[in-house]
Formats: sequence, structure tokens, C-alpha cells
Amino acid sequence: MAYTEQPFIDHWPLSQFDEARSKFPCLADIEAARIKLARRFNSKPLPKATEVDLAWQEHRRRHA
Repeated sequence: MAYTEQPFIDHWPLSQFDEARSKFPCLADIEAARIKLARRFNSKPLPKATEVDLAWQEHRRRHA
């Protein structure tokens, strides 16, 4: 998955309190956060190609 691609999210629940928290800057892995949110809020699984890419990244990370 390219850094600029963002998985589609079916439902994005934000209450008035979450909206304020979403504006705080933070140091984070943006790609990992997008994947985590997509898995949590999508009604369908991630595309097969994305899952394969993530599996290869994890494999390289563990065996490097």
C-alpha cells in the first residue's frame, strides 16, 4: 500500500468529544493507524492485495 493511499472506511463515528481529541497532533505511524481503523470500522475485509502486502511486510520485519 502506498503511503498516500487511504483505505475506505464505511462508518466513522465521532462524537463531540472525539472531534476535539482528533485535532491534537501526535507522533504516529500514519499507515499503520489507517490500516487499524479500516479493519475496525469497515464492514468488509481489506482488499486481498493489501492483506498480502501487509503479510509480506510483517514477514520481512520478523526475519530481518
